[in-house]
Amino acid sequence: MTFDITKIARPNILKLEPYRCARDDFKEGVLLDANENTHGSALTDPSSLEEDLELNRYPDPHQIELKQQIIDFRVSESKQDKQISNELKGIETPITPENLCLGVGSDESIDAVIRCCCKPGVEKMVICPPTYGMYTICAAVNDVELVKIPLDLSTFQIQPHLIADQLAKDSNIKKSKLLAGTVWSLSMKHTLTSHQSVHLSLS
Repeated sequence: MTFDITKIARPNILKLEPYRCARDDFKEGVLLDANENTHGSALTDPSSLEEDLELNRYPDPHQIELKQQIIDFRVSESKQDKQISNELKGIETPITPENLCLGVGSDESIDAVIRCCCKPGVEKMVICPPTYGMYTICAAVNDVELVKIPLDLSTFQIQPHLIADQLAKDSNIKKSKLLAGTVWSLSMKHTLTSHQSVHLSLS
């Protein structure tokens, strides 16, 4: 089943117009709107590399070059790692800077995903403990109930059939965030990705 963001994100989020900043139109010249130091870097004797970094102005808000470097690294790693290669083959939409989102640590990304996808006080989220404690904290802050389906402690792998059963029983489960450093098999992915509420975060 093809991933459809409109089946996951909250309707009010889908109606938002993306924020547009001056960097979308102007990237050269004196950018006073970006609190630029027009005298250049505060370094007394910057190297050519430091000058290229343009430390006197804010970095690119879209992080296009950084995202491309991350993508290139991921692709190069996939050529050496069979598991990563198989994961990338299963992605119908190629990874590009436009569909890669970076966060200030995983905490920000977890909070943003919950806020954008789960209706407070109504919808729920699945986690598979033992896992990262910030899922619980961010869910509580955003008034999202957690449904906990523990890992199989003999293997420390998820239990896909138990998760699928719970998803079938409870239509209010909107987000199934599966993160536990587990090794995924293709059968696990097939079992769970048949549900539109499932978003797989592989690590």
